[in-house]
Amino acid sequence: RARAGVVHGLGIWWRKMGLDGKNVNELTDKFIQHFEPIRHKLGPFLLQLPEEFSPKQLDDLLLFLEHTSKQVPLAIELRNSAWFNTTKGQPHPVFEKIRELGLSMVICDTPGRRDVIHQCLTNTAAFIRFNGSDLHPSCFKRLDDWAHRIKEWKALGLEQLYFFIHNE
Repeated sequence: RARAGVVHGLGIWWRKMGLDGKNVNELTDKFIQHFEPIRHKLGPFLLQLPEEFSPKQLDDLLLFLEHTSKQVPLAIELRNSAWFNTTKGQPHPVFEKIRELGLSMVICDTPGRRDVIHQCLTNTAAFIRFNGSDLHPSCFKRLDDWAHRIKEWKALGLEQLYFFIHNE
């Protein structure tokens, strides 16, 4: 039982749900319906895409986001480095579409995966997924850095923070 004011996130894992482009909206709608009784306790749903999900599947992703964003708030985690390594150094166009839909981009801070970390806030909520490394001393430095950055973002208008810590 959660205290008042505490919200929980739910994950939508593309691969684990067996979503291969067929009936994706129908399956997702059924999944979301199960959470209606506790909807008031929920934060954004986490859409964590597998590493092999690349910009080649942009059309599938946009169709899914346009449909699902009408039902629940989403935080999208892109794990394929091609989403972040653009030729002109500009963010991939998917970031702007996510902003237009009012969704959040997950900022994933993982040791050994510096190729996918970004600082792109697409709305007034930040969703940070922090992966520790068995409490390595560098984790404490990274957490201190986040505390400073979040304080700056708050001064610039950040309204909500979802900070998920996963220690491996």
